Amino acid sequence: MSNDRRTEIAVALYENATEHSLGQRITNLATELLHADHCSLVLSMGYDITTITGGTSLTSVMDEQQMILGDGPTVSAIRDSTPMILADTNGIIERERWPLFCDEASKSGVRGVLSFPIFTGAIRLGAISAYWPDPHSPTPSDYSDGTLLADVALEAILNDLAGVSLDTALSELGQDVQHHMLIQQAAGMVSEQLTVSILEAMVRIRSAAYSSQRKLADVAKSIISRQEVLEK
Repeated sequence: MSNDRRTEIAVALYENATEHSLGQRITNLATELLHADHCSLVLSMGYDITTITGGTSLTSVMDEQQMILGDGPTVSAIRDSTPMILADTNGIIERERWPLFCDEASKSGVRGVLSFPIFTGAIRLGAISAYWPDPHSPTPSDYSDGTLLADVALEAILNDLAGVSLDTALSELGQDVQHHMLIQQAAGMVSEQLTVSILEAMVRIRSAAYSSQRKLADVAKSIISRQEVLEK
Protein backbone atom coordinates (compact mmCIF):
# COMPACT_ATOMS: atom_id res chain seq x y z
CA MET A 1 0.00 0.00 0.00
CA SER A 2 2.75 2.47 0.95
CA ASN A 3 4.49 1.86 -2.38
CA ASP A 4 1.22 2.58 -4.21
CA ARG A 5 0.80 5.76 -2.17
CA ARG A 6 4.39 6.75 -2.91
CA THR A 7 3.69 6.37 -6.64
CA GLU A 8 0.54 8.51 -6.31
CA ILE A 9 2.53 11.25 -4.60
CA ALA A 10 5.32 11.03 -7.17
CA VAL A 11 2.86 11.34 -10.06
CA ALA A 12 1.25 14.34 -8.37
CA LEU A 13 4.68 15.97 -7.95
CA TYR A 14 5.39 15.72 -11.66
CA GLU A 15 2.07 17.25 -12.69
CA ASN A 16 2.50 20.70 -14.24
CA ALA A 17 6.25 20.05 -14.27
CA THR A 18 6.74 22.50 -17.14
CA GLU A 19 4.76 25.27 -15.46
CA HIS A 20 6.34 25.43 -12.00
CA SER A 21 9.82 24.96 -10.57
CA LEU A 22 10.58 21.76 -8.68
CA GLY A 23 10.82 23.65 -5.40
CA GLN A 24 7.42 25.25 -5.91
CA ARG A 25 5.82 21.93 -6.84
CA ILE A 26 7.23 20.28 -3.71
CA THR A 27 5.89 23.02 -1.43
CA ASN A 28 2.52 23.15 -3.21
CA LEU A 29 2.07 19.40 -2.85
CA ALA A 30 3.22 19.47 0.77
CA THR A 31 0.61 22.13 1.54
CA GLU A 32 -2.08 19.98 -0.03
CA LEU A 33 -1.06 16.66 1.53
CA LEU A 34 -0.47 18.03 5.03
CA HIS A 35 -3.44 20.42 4.99
CA ALA A 36 -1.02 23.14 6.10
CA ASP A 37 -1.30 26.90 5.94
CA HIS A 38 2.28 27.30 4.71
CA CYS A 39 5.02 24.92 3.57
CA SER A 40 8.64 25.42 2.61
CA LEU A 41 11.61 23.56 1.17
CA VAL A 42 15.06 24.06 2.67
CA LEU A 43 18.10 22.59 0.95
CA SER A 44 21.36 21.97 2.74
CA MET A 45 24.97 20.95 2.20
CA GLY A 46 25.98 18.64 5.01
CA TYR A 47 24.57 20.14 8.18
CA ASP A 48 24.44 23.77 7.03
CA ILE A 49 21.30 25.24 5.48
CA THR A 50 22.32 26.89 2.23
CA THR A 51 19.14 27.49 0.24
CA ILE A 52 15.56 28.36 1.10
CA THR A 53 13.18 27.86 -1.81
CA GLY A 54 9.45 27.89 -2.47
CA GLY A 55 6.96 28.65 0.26
CA THR A 56 5.72 32.09 1.33
CA SER A 57 7.12 35.20 2.94
CA LEU A 58 6.25 33.77 6.37
CA THR A 59 8.09 30.48 5.77
CA SER A 60 11.10 32.36 4.41
CA VAL A 61 11.30 34.31 7.68
CA MET A 62 10.82 31.18 9.79
CA ASP A 63 13.43 29.17 7.87
CA GLU A 64 15.91 32.02 7.90
CA GLN A 65 15.47 32.47 11.64
CA GLN A 66 16.22 28.79 12.20
CA MET A 67 19.31 29.06 10.01
CA ILE A 68 20.56 32.07 11.98
CA LEU A 69 19.67 30.67 15.40
CA GLY A 70 20.75 27.11 14.69
CA ASP A 71 17.60 26.15 16.55
CA GLY A 72 14.24 24.80 15.39
CA PRO A 73 12.50 21.70 14.01
CA THR A 74 13.77 22.19 10.44
CA VAL A 75 17.39 22.36 11.59
CA SER A 76 16.86 19.38 13.91
CA ALA A 77 15.18 17.33 11.16
CA ILE A 78 18.16 17.85 8.86
CA ARG A 79 20.77 17.19 11.54
CA ASP A 80 19.07 14.13 13.04
CA SER A 81 17.58 12.72 9.80
CA THR A 82 14.21 12.20 11.47
CA PRO A 83 10.84 14.01 11.28
CA MET A 84 10.29 16.68 13.92
CA ILE A 85 6.95 17.62 15.47
CA LEU A 86 6.54 20.98 17.18
CA ALA A 87 2.93 20.72 18.33
CA ASP A 88 2.76 24.09 20.07
CA THR A 89 5.36 26.87 20.16
CA ASN A 90 3.94 27.83 23.57
CA GLY A 91 4.24 24.29 24.92
CA ILE A 92 6.62 23.53 27.80
CA ILE A 93 8.33 20.57 26.11
CA GLU A 94 8.71 22.42 22.82
CA ARG A 95 10.16 25.50 24.51
CA GLU A 96 12.67 23.36 26.36
CA ARG A 97 13.86 21.84 23.09
CA TRP A 98 13.73 24.89 20.78
CA PRO A 99 13.60 27.95 23.09
CA LEU A 100 14.99 30.51 20.65
CA PHE A 101 12.88 29.46 17.70
CA CYS A 102 9.68 29.13 19.73
CA ASP A 103 10.03 32.75 20.85
CA GLU A 104 10.49 33.98 17.27
CA ALA A 105 7.74 31.75 15.86
CA SER A 106 5.20 32.84 18.47
CA LYS A 107 5.89 36.50 17.65
CA SER A 108 5.15 35.74 13.99
CA GLY A 109 1.90 33.92 14.75
CA VAL A 110 3.22 30.39 14.22
CA ARG A 111 2.04 27.78 16.74
CA GLY A 112 2.58 24.41 14.99
CA VAL A 113 5.46 23.12 12.84
CA LEU A 114 6.15 19.77 11.21
CA SER A 115 9.47 19.05 9.44
CA PHE A 116 10.43 16.06 7.29
CA PRO A 117 14.08 15.47 6.40
CA ILE A 118 15.09 14.80 2.80
CA PHE A 119 17.90 12.27 3.11
CA THR A 120 19.26 8.87 2.23
CA GLY A 121 22.02 7.25 4.22
CA ALA A 122 24.65 9.89 4.93
CA ILE A 123 23.19 12.31 2.35
CA ARG A 124 21.21 15.16 3.90
CA LEU A 125 19.62 17.28 1.19
CA GLY A 126 17.33 19.36 3.39
CA ALA A 127 13.79 19.30 4.75
CA ILE A 128 10.16 20.03 3.94
CA SER A 129 8.48 22.03 6.72
CA ALA A 130 4.82 22.83 7.32
CA TYR A 131 3.54 25.72 9.45
CA TRP A 132 0.19 26.38 11.17
CA PRO A 133 -1.16 29.44 13.07
CA ASP A 134 -2.68 27.12 15.70
CA PRO A 135 -1.25 24.22 17.73
CA HIS A 136 -1.06 21.18 15.48
CA SER A 137 -0.30 17.49 15.88
CA PRO A 138 -0.09 15.37 12.70
CA THR A 139 -2.40 12.45 12.06
CA PRO A 140 -0.82 9.09 11.13
CA SER A 141 -1.82 9.85 7.53
CA ASP A 142 -0.10 13.25 7.63
CA TYR A 143 3.05 11.69 9.05
CA SER A 144 3.08 8.93 6.43
CA ASP A 145 2.40 11.26 3.49
CA GLY A 146 5.05 13.74 4.65
CA THR A 147 7.63 10.98 4.92
CA LEU A 148 6.75 9.63 1.48
CA LEU A 149 6.84 13.11 -0.05
CA ALA A 150 10.31 13.71 1.39
CA ASP A 151 11.47 10.44 -0.19
CA VAL A 152 9.94 11.37 -3.54
CA ALA A 153 11.47 14.85 -3.31
CA LEU A 154 14.90 13.28 -2.77
CA GLU A 155 14.63 11.35 -6.03
CA ALA A 156 13.29 14.38 -7.89
CA ILE A 157 16.10 16.64 -6.67
CA LEU A 158 18.77 14.08 -7.57
CA ASN A 159 17.23 13.64 -11.03
CA ASP A 160 17.15 17.41 -11.46
CA LEU A 161 20.84 17.68 -10.52
CA ALA A 162 21.67 14.91 -13.02
CA GLY A 163 19.72 16.56 -15.83
CA VAL A 164 17.34 13.61 -16.18
CA SER A 165 14.42 14.28 -18.53
CA LEU A 166 10.82 14.34 -17.33
CA ASP A 167 9.92 11.20 -19.32
CA THR A 168 12.83 9.26 -17.83
CA ALA A 169 12.02 10.43 -14.31
CA LEU A 170 8.40 9.33 -14.71
CA SER A 171 9.51 5.89 -15.96
CA GLU A 172 11.39 5.32 -12.69
CA LEU A 173 8.38 5.99 -10.45
CA GLY A 174 7.07 3.36 -8.08
CA GLN A 175 10.33 1.54 -7.45
CA ASP A 176 10.55 -0.68 -4.37
CA VAL A 177 12.93 -0.66 -1.40
CA GLN A 178 15.30 -3.14 -3.05
CA HIS A 179 15.68 -0.75 -5.98
CA HIS A 180 16.78 2.07 -3.68
CA MET A 181 19.17 -0.19 -1.79
CA LEU A 182 20.87 -1.11 -5.08
CA ILE A 183 21.40 2.55 -5.94
CA GLN A 184 22.82 3.30 -2.49
CA GLN A 185 25.21 0.35 -2.67
CA ALA A 186 26.39 1.40 -6.12
CA ALA A 187 26.79 5.01 -4.95
CA GLY A 188 28.99 3.86 -2.09
CA MET A 189 31.27 2.03 -4.53
CA VAL A 190 31.42 4.99 -6.95
CA SER A 191 32.14 7.35 -4.07
CA GLU A 192 35.12 5.25 -3.01
CA GLN A 193 36.40 4.62 -6.55
CA LEU A 194 36.27 8.26 -7.66
CA THR A 195 36.89 9.86 -4.25
CA VAL A 196 33.71 11.92 -4.44
CA SER A 197 30.83 12.50 -2.03
CA ILE A 198 27.91 10.07 -1.91
CA LEU A 199 25.69 12.84 -3.27
CA GLU A 200 27.91 13.36 -6.32
CA ALA A 201 28.14 9.59 -6.80
CA MET A 202 24.34 9.28 -6.89
CA VAL A 203 24.09 12.13 -9.38
CA ARG A 204 26.77 10.55 -11.59
CA ILE A 205 24.97 7.20 -11.62
CA ARG A 206 21.77 8.92 -12.72
CA SER A 207 23.62 10.85 -15.42
CA ALA A 208 25.20 7.62 -16.68
CA ALA A 209 21.84 5.87 -16.84
CA TYR A 210 20.19 8.79 -18.62
CA SER A 211 22.97 9.33 -21.17
CA SER A 212 23.06 5.61 -22.06
CA GLN A 213 19.26 5.28 -22.04
CA ARG A 214 19.32 2.49 -19.46
CA LYS A 215 17.33 1.93 -16.30
CA LEU A 216 18.89 3.29 -13.13
CA ALA A 217 18.76 -0.12 -11.43
CA ASP A 218 20.54 -1.77 -14.37
CA VAL A 219 23.43 0.69 -14.16
CA ALA A 220 23.61 0.17 -10.39
CA LYS A 221 23.74 -3.63 -10.83
CA SER A 222 26.49 -3.26 -13.43
CA ILE A 223 28.55 -1.13 -11.04
CA ILE A 224 28.01 -3.49 -8.11
CA SER A 225 29.09 -6.49 -10.20
CA ARG A 226 32.16 -4.47 -11.30
CA GLN A 227 31.20 -4.82 -14.96
CA GLU A 228 31.15 -1.04 -15.20
CA VAL A 229 33.31 1.67 -13.68
CA LEU A 230 32.32 5.32 -14.07
CA GLU A 231 34.99 7.67 -15.37
CA LYS A 232 36.39 10.48 -13.25
